Amino acid sequence: MTSISLDQLLEPDWALQSISLPHKPQITLAAFTTLSLGAAVTASGTGNSVSLTSGNDILNASVSNVSTNDLFMQSVNGNIGLVGSHIVTSAANLRAIAAGNVYIDSSTPVILGNSSAGNTNTFSLETVDAGESITIAG
Repeated sequence: MTSISLDQLLEPDWALQSISLPHKPQITLAAFTTLSLGAAVTASGTGNSVSLTSGNDILNASVSNVSTNDLFMQSVNGNIGLVGSHIVTSAANLRAIAAGNVYIDSSTPVILGNSSAGNTNTFSLETVDAGESITIAG
């Protein structure tokens, strides 16, 4: 399997400008503090997946889409998306774990795996288009 990993541990905040790897089925992006998506993230090919991990928030700085078959997002000490700026995905399978709130919009039918928001926080997964489905795995 081919994979790419971009780790950013030196900058206080890191804004992703763009990444599209049509022949790299696994993409891992990790940030010590805030991971801000400033453009689309696309993984294609057999067994494609994207993993986004942040020590703080995972934010959508623009209306960008995370396109992959399997998407895992983890915010160790923060939120995934914000009330007015949800993370947008077209992933078929989704898992999201955050210490804070989770705000995700899906533009395709999605299967939600083991996921959680912090204690007394909000977990919001919404479909963008009418007729799209959300299935809870397990």
